[in-house]
Amino acid sequence: MIYLKSCPRCGGDMHLTNDYYGTYRACLQCGNVVDLDETPYDVPGLRKVGDRMDSQAA
Repeated sequence: MIYLKSCPRCGGDMHLTNDYYGTYRACLQCGNVVDLDETPYDVPGLRKVGDRMDSQAA
């Protein structure tokens, strides 16, 4: 699906697509990408940024 004049960066046309990581809109003119999925993926062994910062401060 094409979204005309909907790019927040350049005002260009965007197309809806998806891949392994989720659904997103990509601009045809400037290449800007807007993620549409809000749910984070649970990757084993990966910690949140806040968790790393807390452990470094200690």
